[in-house]
This record gives sequence, structure tokens and C-alpha cells, in this order.
Amino acid sequence: MKQTILVCDWCVGPVKPTAVGLLTLANGRGTRDALHADLCKVHLKVAWKMFHIRGGSAPPPPTSVGGASKGKQGHKRLARGQGKVFRGKVVEFAKTPRTRNEIAEHFGISKQLMSYHLQQILKTKGGLKLVGKGNMSKYVQE
Repeated sequence: MKQTILVCDWCVGPVKPTAVGLLTLANGRGTRDALHADLCKVHLKVAWKMFHIRGGSAPPPPTSVGGASKGKQGHKRLARGQGKVFRGKVVEFAKTPRTRNEIAEHFGISKQLMSYHLQQILKTKGGLKLVGKGNMSKYVQE
């Protein structure tokens, strides 16, 4: 069985690394043939920096090879069914007035997810009340 392994077109030397991406340069009109180059991870980043459009809506540079992106580091997700247990821990933590950001930082989750859980606690009258308005709002145990 014959296999074709793509190698980096930019690397020089007898042993070339495996290509991870295909770079295509075109004028966007389709009037000329596009330039194609198979590049390794290092040269793909170098090419990205050379052709990066500042202030435009260009796609982000590749960060990982094979697989989904890892998302924000430092934030965790709650497992399915852990919401009620987590909300109980939030009520216990809010014995003294705390802001949403303080609570989210303490538990290591995103502010958006913390807002959702705080709204659910307030909606079900789960032991928290909102004190203050706007930037000065804090959550405290009832």
C-alpha cells in the first residue's frame, strides 16, 4: 500500500517535519492561480505573522494541531446535575456581601456562568438576596 506524507515546503534539510496546514494565497477574485504551500507548525505561524491583517477580521492563528481548541484556561465547567449542589455552596460562601466577580473567582468559573447560577438562586428564592444596584450590587445570605 502506497502512502503519501506531506512535508513542509519551507523547511530545508534532509529530514523535513510533517506538514500540518495548507497555506493558500490568492487575490480573492479567482482571476489568477493561487499559491499553495504545505507548512509545518512553526512555518505556519511565521507565515501567519507575515500576512496578518492588522485591525481586520482575519481568522486567528492556529493554536493546536488536531482536535478542538481548549477554550479559556482557568475556567471549569460544572458536570451535569451539579448545579443544585454548587448553588448551595454559593449561598454558604455569601455570608458576607460579595460581588459576582468575587464569587466567580473564588469558585474558578466564568462570570457568565456565575451570573446564570445567581439568577437561578434569586428566582427560586434559594437563600440569597441582591443588595445595591449596578456596579455596587452584592449578593448576601438572607
